Amino acid sequence: MNRSILCVLVAIGLAVSACKKDETSAPEPAQATSHSKTMSPEQPSPTQLPVPEDFEAEVERQITEDNYEAALDSLAKEIEAPE
Repeated sequence: MNRSILCVLVAIGLAVSACKKDETSAPEPAQATSHSKTMSPEQPSPTQLPVPEDFEAEVERQITEDNYEAALDSLAKEIEAPE
């Protein structure tokens, strides 16, 4: 009988403690923006990363029908070069 009363009291205690509103679980605004604070200024944001369209106009001026083979050879050497 004592064990059953003890089990009921423990169950009630756990139920009451589980029903309390936990105010510390809500993220603070400072924590939500912590990622932007950890990025160093040298790292570009995803919108600042270069894409092929950024280079098209320059490449169209530099590479012509006369020098495309030399440009391809140069690119192949650049790709094959060890870092």
